[in-house]
Amino acid sequence: INHGLRDFELLGSPTENHFGISVSLRGLTASRMVHRLFVLIALLSLSRGDECIFVSSSGNDQIGNGTMINPYATISAAIQSSSIKLDQTIVCMLPGSYLGEEDLVIDDTIQSITIRGYGTSVIGIGATRLTYNSRNPLYGQLAIEGIQLDDLQMEFNGGMISITGCTFSNQTLAYTGKIHQSRIEILDSKFHSTLEMGSLLSFTADSVRISNCLFSGARAMGEIVATTANVLHIINSTFSSNVVGHSYAAISSTGDIIIAGSSFKNNIQLMPSTNLISLIMSGGDVNISDSSFSCNIRRNASNVDRTNNPPIGSIGKVTSTNIFVDPHCPFYCSDGKYSPSLVQSCRSCNGNSFPSSPNVTQCTKCPKGWIAATYTCEACPQGSYQSGSDCVLCPPGTHQPYGGQAECFTCPDDFDSPQGSVWCVVHREDTAIILISVLFSLMVFASIATAFVFIRRLRIHWKRSDALALDETPLKTVLLDDP
Repeated sequence: INHGLRDFELLGSPTENHFGISVSLRGLTASRMVHRLFVLIALLSLSRGDECIFVSSSGNDQIGNGTMINPYATISAAIQSSSIKLDQTIVCMLPGSYLGEEDLVIDDTIQSITIRGYGTSVIGIGATRLTYNSRNPLYGQLAIEGIQLDDLQMEFNGGMISITGCTFSNQTLAYTGKIHQSRIEILDSKFHSTLEMGSLLSFTADSVRISNCLFSGARAMGEIVATTANVLHIINSTFSSNVVGHSYAAISSTGDIIIAGSSFKNNIQLMPSTNLISLIMSGGDVNISDSSFSCNIRRNASNVDRTNNPPIGSIGKVTSTNIFVDPHCPFYCSDGKYSPSLVQSCRSCNGNSFPSSPNVTQCTKCPKGWIAATYTCEACPQGSYQSGSDCVLCPPGTHQPYGGQAECFTCPDDFDSPQGSVWCVVHREDTAIILISVLFSLMVFASIATAFVFIRRLRIHWKRSDALALDETPLKTVLLDDP
């Protein structure tokens, strides 16, 4: 490595996963020495991969050796390649998408294992389930860093667990360890999950720490975080727009809970009753500082929604410092209802009006010709009109060819219509008169035509009779005069 610095020397080979840099600072001025030291620090930062066993989605477990230029294809192969007991094994996953249907089981035979996303856009770990079994529950450690994990179930049995800079979607995390010999940390991570059963995070440990994390849009039948622990720390984290059901709290712990610098907003709890329910439930003491609670709702089987104030339930002592609880949050109402601010009940909209969403404090009136539906208005169809909050069929003698109207049109004279008509038709009585008139006219015409034919034939008959009479007269005269 030169970069114009003649005193730097590269030792070893990066293809062997280890190299060193030596530098001579002899004869340099103070400013040049500081400059060389800064460059040395930069070069050392580039050598972050010197301790890695590399894995790539395009790697090969048979011919790979774990270097950056010849990586393995799976995490299992990378861990098994550690032929000697090291204090720490780091598996670096190069950018790519790692898909797989098999289970990844890690049995801890060394003191520490780290699975690290090397760079950006590392998706998955090549499995749908990760199980970690620590053989040394007091000192064994598993760390997962900088990976996007989708549709993954994770189970940790013992040891020290650390998750940093990860994004989770559609999975559960479960940890079982000895209560006095284990801990778990989740740092700088995001959880966007949709679950059908169970809790999102379920831990049994001595200590659980959640720091700088975001939990948003989770749907869990159990809690978001459920711990059996001596102490649960939630630091600088946000819980927003999560829905939990059939649980007494969104966050629960059998031991103490310490919350600092965190926000809880628009979380909804679904419970069959309103008794013994809180946003946060502790079996020990609760200490909260510099945190806010806004629009967190609990809903019972009758769809009666109430704000979660106070949001904390504890068997022990609750201590709070600099806490903001928003008292003006509207309620989340269902079935086309609304709730005014500061009123702990849901109400039906009066008249022809509707709530535009589940969390409004007033109703919106529908325009003429429209009726209220769930969160919107609907136009009355043709042949009907809007009356109050209903669409009514047009009465007989009226019609309505258009939708979304507040009245029907009266049919003109000599026209009529049945109920719910779109168009008018000629009046039935007038139709009968016209029909009779037409029939009578046809009969008169037929009679005249028949008389005309009869008279004409009669005249022809008379003419023929006169002609025959004239032809017979001279013959008779001759015969009478002949002696």
